[in-house]
Amino acid sequence: MLTYTIEIRQDQQDQYLTVPFEMPPGIARLEVSYTYAGHGEGDCVIDLGILESDRPRGWSGGARPSFFIAAAQATPGYQAGPLTPGHWAVLLGTYRIPPGGATCTVTIRFEPASHRWLKGDLHHHTHHSDGAHSVAEVLQLAEEAGLDFIALTDHNTITQNQVRCESPVLTIPGLEVTTNHGHLNILGARELVDFRFRHAAEFRRPAAGLVVLNHPHCDFCPWEHDFGFDFDLVEVWNGLWTGRNERALAWWQAELAAGRRLPAVGGSDCHRVELFSVVRTGAPTTYVLAEDATVEAILAGLKQGHVMISDMQDGPAIWLTPCPGEIVAPGTHEVALKLERAEDCTLRLVDRTGIIYEAPAADFTYAWEATTGNFLRAELRSDFTGMVRALTNPIYVG
Repeated sequence: MLTYTIEIRQDQQDQYLTVPFEMPPGIARLEVSYTYAGHGEGDCVIDLGILESDRPRGWSGGARPSFFIAAAQATPGYQAGPLTPGHWAVLLGTYRIPPGGATCTVTIRFEPASHRWLKGDLHHHTHHSDGAHSVAEVLQLAEEAGLDFIALTDHNTITQNQVRCESPVLTIPGLEVTTNHGHLNILGARELVDFRFRHAAEFRRPAAGLVVLNHPHCDFCPWEHDFGFDFDLVEVWNGLWTGRNERALAWWQAELAAGRRLPAVGGSDCHRVELFSVVRTGAPTTYVLAEDATVEAILAGLKQGHVMISDMQDGPAIWLTPCPGEIVAPGTHEVALKLERAEDCTLRLVDRTGIIYEAPAADFTYAWEATTGNFLRAELRSDFTGMVRALTNPIYVG
């Protein structure tokens, strides 16, 4: 953190003063705040902005006491994008300075780029297809749920991704490819996908984005095409935990046991939120370990399987070390499990053979004899209903 205190004279009124600083390498987020006070009688107004290499990068005038800039988002009035190392400067506009002068304090904070867990909903609809809410309303629901990101996955359209709304929640452009015999999500969708295929072999994946096999064992719209096609992720948890998710979990476990390293995700598949809705934004919540709060970083974390799923944004959590998705060498490994909000739950550890550990939920370290081709994942199940309340992707061997 950098703090500068600047004394401004009255004869410096109507100028643009700079507070130079160096942007270090590897910064994910810049935050700038300022305070000022005039001395004696008379108005004091100092405006705020920022320069990158002497080029304006944003301006808020006297409207805000602070702003932030990150790769994917920024305070309104400032341009999101890379924080390039080099010469930067806070820009102060001395609009009104009283005869006695003024004192201005500028504080600059740097947030280094580092992997962190971000939480979101990877399957949500708007009124651009059969949802009840506008894009702005969905983003408001996501913000109220405390989510970091949300994917807008309307049926066979991408017009929802073209709507621009100010929100602290990152929007992942999406598309639900909806056929008569099953659904796919495209996360990071940049183009429409032809949904008229009748066989999986006819599906043509887009140039960009991850393909998610949605609710493959749903009671109403299961995947009835061939499973042997080109997809990246499987939605094992769709909305409220029911039999369809239990069947998807069993299928995923069989795929893992057969040697397929297939990351699992969740999504609410929410179409509307009403007073007595059982399906809500962020239920379930998918946590992704990403190096930055950008669409590209989140998609990369998903593809690598750095994923944990909870039944809601403040539901139970399982934090594994090593991280889900990581590959370890054969041998004995200590796997640390840290649990949160896991009261009245049972912890299960599952490998290629099935359940290898089951006990009341508590933090502990498990000595795992990791053999080539095996994996280890964790689940929390409710002691009252037996339903899954949280699950992790696997750690793999070899």
